[in-house]
Amino acid sequence: MMNRPMMRLPHLTLIVAVFGVFVGARSLPHANATDVSSLESAWAFQLPDGNPAWLKVATEKDQAKSPAVELLWSVGSARPASEVQVQGNQIRFKRRIRWKPGGEATTKLIDDPMVATLIDKNTLELEWTQSTVREGQTSQRTPSDNEQETIRMRGVRIPDPPSPPDLADVEFGDPIELFNGRNLDGWKLSRDNKINGWSVVDGELVNSTPKTDFGAYGAYGNLVTTREFEDFELSLEYNVSAGGNSGVYLRGMYEAQVVDRDSKMQGIAGPGAIFGRLAPRENAAHPGDQWNHYRLTLVDRHITVELNGKKVIDNELLVGCTGGGIESNDTKPGPIFLQGDHTAVRYRNIVLRPVVKSTSRQATPTVAVRSATKTAEQNARPNVLIIYGDDQGSVDMGCFGVEDLQTPHMDRLAREGVRLTQMYAAAPVCSASRVGLLTGRYPARAGQPGNGDLRTEETTIAETFRDAGYATGHVGKWHLGREAKSNPAGQGFQRWFGHLEGCIDNYSHFFYWSGPNRHDLWDNGREIHRAGEYFPRLMVDRCKTFIDEQSDQPWLLYWAFNAPHYPYQGSAKWLEIYKDLPSPRREYCAFTSTMDEYIGEVLDHLDRSGLAENTIVIYQPDHGHSTETRAFGGGGNAGPYRGAKFSLFEGGIRVPSVVRYPGHIPAGQTRDQFVTACDWFPTLCELCEVTPPSVRLDGRSIGDVLRSNADAPRQTFYWQMGRGSGARRSGAQWAMRDGDWKLIGNPRDTTLPQTQQVAGGKLKESLFLVNLQSDPGEQTNVVDRYPDIVKRLQAMKDDVLADFD
Repeated sequence: MMNRPMMRLPHLTLIVAVFGVFVGARSLPHANATDVSSLESAWAFQLPDGNPAWLKVATEKDQAKSPAVELLWSVGSARPASEVQVQGNQIRFKRRIRWKPGGEATTKLIDDPMVATLIDKNTLELEWTQSTVREGQTSQRTPSDNEQETIRMRGVRIPDPPSPPDLADVEFGDPIELFNGRNLDGWKLSRDNKINGWSVVDGELVNSTPKTDFGAYGAYGNLVTTREFEDFELSLEYNVSAGGNSGVYLRGMYEAQVVDRDSKMQGIAGPGAIFGRLAPRENAAHPGDQWNHYRLTLVDRHITVELNGKKVIDNELLVGCTGGGIESNDTKPGPIFLQGDHTAVRYRNIVLRPVVKSTSRQATPTVAVRSATKTAEQNARPNVLIIYGDDQGSVDMGCFGVEDLQTPHMDRLAREGVRLTQMYAAAPVCSASRVGLLTGRYPARAGQPGNGDLRTEETTIAETFRDAGYATGHVGKWHLGREAKSNPAGQGFQRWFGHLEGCIDNYSHFFYWSGPNRHDLWDNGREIHRAGEYFPRLMVDRCKTFIDEQSDQPWLLYWAFNAPHYPYQGSAKWLEIYKDLPSPRREYCAFTSTMDEYIGEVLDHLDRSGLAENTIVIYQPDHGHSTETRAFGGGGNAGPYRGAKFSLFEGGIRVPSVVRYPGHIPAGQTRDQFVTACDWFPTLCELCEVTPPSVRLDGRSIGDVLRSNADAPRQTFYWQMGRGSGARRSGAQWAMRDGDWKLIGNPRDTTLPQTQQVAGGKLKESLFLVNLQSDPGEQTNVVDRYPDIVKRLQAMKDDVLADFD
């Protein structure tokens, strides 16, 4: 924008308007004295000292009234003007202003009406007279000529705002680390005449100003990035003392308030607010001296604000700049601007992801949208999304007949794909189950029949698909090793986000299983802190990001959802819906339905991205529900089946599962064949035309089962819970199935709550034989009736173990 230089004019020529003509103003030819449509708009100005001004003219509903005028001047908020008059191409209004140009000691007073003149369609000239107020002088001044000046400046019309963007269709580029934790590279003071209170202390960006008041002006400087940005997502953490006040300006024009929970600044000036423009729906800040996390998404002049994991402003229009910034034109790029002239503040983890622009982007900002057709053509091989639930009851899915639990999105997958009624987990415990899924091998063969690390020499589905040209990602729970060689990156996942232990608190992200408590949230091997943010929300966002980042290759995403595993932390919405259910069913169902809701968000994202038709989506949990004390003794529903987590009775290993692959497997059908989680590895290799590894797989492809309801490719399977001792794994719980016959060794029944189990549910019998066709609930042990079958199954088990060696 071009600004005219400051002009000092004789006072008497500018005092009043005579005979309805505004002194000093110019007129456009043929202007209609009552038509204000040419003036209706928001207008961006830059004051002579470089600070912003913003003017908006809007017609009142009552046409007989003068138009409404709002004016923002340098700092503070936009305020209404009074005494508004329109004549032709001019509008006159009054707003009393005291300001300090450049933040200097001299105060200027504007007490006379301002005049705005339309120069051309997109240019407005603003004229005003201001006087100098000396220190100690009241506002009732008696100016002299040399204390007054009349100034003209020109501003530009701001284009009408676009419609709200569909954020699901927005593509973000690679993250940019704005603060490196070591020095101020990439930052500078916004004004050279200010004191630099900024420094780096222990990896934090610290502003050490001694100022404690909330005044608009200060001696300390604001910090801005040397780079400018347009649309983006900005993530950062801030920490202010109780009663502190600062701000982060997006593109140098929109201020996200940086205050503590109990600040006197509330509402449109409080935590989570875009100062003076948008109020948050709730105060989600932490008390003073605690870290808060902002995620600020600015797209097409619409802002989404997440504070400590809560969305407090949802894709709302920004109608103009915030005072105190450096720019007022909504269409211009600008820096990230950290307020330093207010109170002390600390920042860390400042990361920006720019919106990727299309090559056809015009002057008015638009959103880059993924081309679904192009993506489908590029990725002829299907994408894969494996959603792995945690501790879910055998019938706990609406489409499996349970009536007190809502899972509409899992049910949608069943309607649009195939429901598997006889799907078995590879183990009744978390780590071993995941080993079976990721390696396609009996967990005991892969060296982990319990909870613990996955051997690094094992070949995973991620390594196999990565080597075949797939992008591989993991989101959520890992529980297979913490070291570099055994974490997700060490096992073939190129991008990963989540927790490494078996469970975390979903808000603090601490692992509380045994002391000392430790923080457990990681982003590609780097520990990150998002205290207060809901982990399921973080997972959904990361799933979308991973999907959006893949534009020229197929991808495999393993989303290991940590629900409904304890702690039961479902949303308030679902807790209210299930308020009449008894505990712990209420808490369990709330967490399960919360998980289902978040799964729905990712499924919708696939739809909007045009990827649903070319993506295989699998859902199943790792094993049956928990009856541990930490799970309030239960909550899940195993239906007619005996047992739960840790048990090799059906309730511990039989799980609900659905799979969808539009156009390749039928929709709305059911498969009752005996299949296992180990089968997904070879099945996906077949469906995706990926060569399976050369190692021995215990899984079998069920591609024909899914496509044409063919016979099951297996009749036998071996489960083992715990290592046991010796060649025969003495002491370990094990099961051998052949057809309908199933023999369990060292059986354990965990149906009852943990506190009611005798000896941890271990039965007196060392062997338990059942025919699942005639006794699916495994109520009767027929080991004495069929000794030959017992011997046959024991021999099969011994052969399997010998093959391990």
